[in-house]
Amino acid sequence: MEWRSRAFTAAVFLSALLAVPTVCLGQEPAERVRDERSLAYRYDSELGWFPKAGNEVSYTGTRTIRIAHNAMGFRDKPHALEKTQPRIVFVGDSFVWGYDVEVGERFTEFLQAELDAIEVLNLGVSGYGTDQCYLLLQRFFDRYDPDAVIYMFSETDVFDNSVNFNYKAYFKPYYILKQGRLELHGVPVPRASVWTKVLKTVADRFPRLRNREDVTPHLISAMDTFVKSKGASFAVGLIDESASLRRHFEQEGVVFFDLTHIDERYRYPGHGFHWTPEGHRLVAKAVLAFLLHNSPGPVR
Repeated sequence: MEWRSRAFTAAVFLSALLAVPTVCLGQEPAERVRDERSLAYRYDSELGWFPKAGNEVSYTGTRTIRIAHNAMGFRDKPHALEKTQPRIVFVGDSFVWGYDVEVGERFTEFLQAELDAIEVLNLGVSGYGTDQCYLLLQRFFDRYDPDAVIYMFSETDVFDNSVNFNYKAYFKPYYILKQGRLELHGVPVPRASVWTKVLKTVADRFPRLRNREDVTPHLISAMDTFVKSKGASFAVGLIDESASLRRHFEQEGVVFFDLTHIDERYRYPGHGFHWTPEGHRLVAKAVLAFLLHNSPGPVR
């Protein structure tokens, strides 16, 4: 009966192959993409994945939204190379990027409407962990020259920071702690292929958990140090509660503010529990209150 065993194995393999998303890194997206692994991304040797510049697609999660990336690859309006007014940059994952909301329904746009004298930049990328946000910040900081950076922490970041392969589709960079210092691994990031995805579906052949110790607090402190070394201010918005992070911030002097009051009443029930448009409006109010309380000068 050896042939039956082989036939069964082949059937499992074929089923897994058919289950792999048809839109993958390096492939032109269809007009409407179907899942978060296909948000008009391209392979990036340092970050794992990054949005395709100038791409426009429709995407359906809880609702159908329109996605448009600017010339730099961000879901944001174009920003000139020369800075003409103070800039504040937001980095983070799908909460910043604006999952399940249109561009005009995001907190960054609501905030910009309240801040005439400050330019608000949204550098969020769906699916990113703190490690990727840190690397992205290093890549683009000098390009945008912000006066302040706010990193928005969500609880999924802790898991994202512990893996080198995510969403059953992408390899990613990761950090480990070595003698108390962060050490970057996995760069250049391997290019995921259809066979990689099949193997991940059939059997977890590639090592996933790399960090026995949570590196998230260390990554945020590294972001804080990096931004301040550039002469800018840094803060963290706590989307989800984390008692350990609160203790770390208080011990290390990292500025943070609370967004946990924007609870399930202002979140969609599926697809990652993201903010509704009203939730984004409340986030903008909370960020504005934080800026008014912490800004050394008037915020208008």
